Amino acid sequence: MSNYQLGWDIARCFAEAKLPLPDFPWPTPVLRAYRFCSEARYCDETLSRAYELQQPEWWQERDLVRALLLSKDSTDQSIAEAVNFPPEVIADFEALWWNVRDRRGELLYRAQLRAGKHSEQARKLMRVACLTNNSDLILIAAERPTALSDKRLAQLIERLLVIEAGLGQELGFMSKKENPALALLEQHLVSSQEPAEYLDPATRISLDKSMQKVVQQMAQEHMQEIIEASTLALETSKEAEAMSKGLHTAGSTNP
Repeated sequence: MSNYQLGWDIARCFAEAKLPLPDFPWPTPVLRAYRFCSEARYCDETLSRAYELQQPEWWQERDLVRALLLSKDSTDQSIAEAVNFPPEVIADFEALWWNVRDRRGELLYRAQLRAGKHSEQARKLMRVACLTNNSDLILIAAERPTALSDKRLAQLIERLLVIEAGLGQELGFMSKKENPALALLEQHLVSSQEPAEYLDPATRISLDKSMQKVVQQMAQEHMQEIIEASTLALETSKEAEAMSKGLHTAGSTNP
């Protein structure tokens, strides 16, 4: 179930094998995809355009659509406006080739998605999507135009810096070289009453109580996600071990 294009793979495989789809309440896009793959004269302009997004020449739009679909504040309409595709095309693409919306809140699943075969641009955009859930920041990272005011743009960039710096601190990256986001926070966000010059960036951030509170909150939220993911992984491992022992016991008692 981790296959994000399961709908398309099922339709394509059964069509290539010249077999009917199994009796199952398939989503409408899967049924249309089956006809698209099995009937030479079948015409579906919306599905055809969604299929185009899978082609190599459309990689920039595809990378952007995938990242935007990972962001919880996006809709088919907002994504369509960003890439100049009809909303129905985005809906078909999500249903057949990037079916992630129902699982994008799962930390391990997001990590698996990002670990797949993607371009560097795609990895960058998906990272921004997973860290911020903000489609405007994804568009900025993709160097696409937005209707944001300069003030709002600055606020969003500050938010991204806070998140990045907080994650870096969790990993023990405290110097400017190790944690560029922390260095930028020091430069742009810390109070104008600068501490002594000999203090390192982490100490300077800690002296700004409001900034410290934000960084700590971001870090706590991220740590909670890690704890929940670790608990899930442990439970899955225990279930797999128990199942393996059960199979081994059953095998040893049978001739």
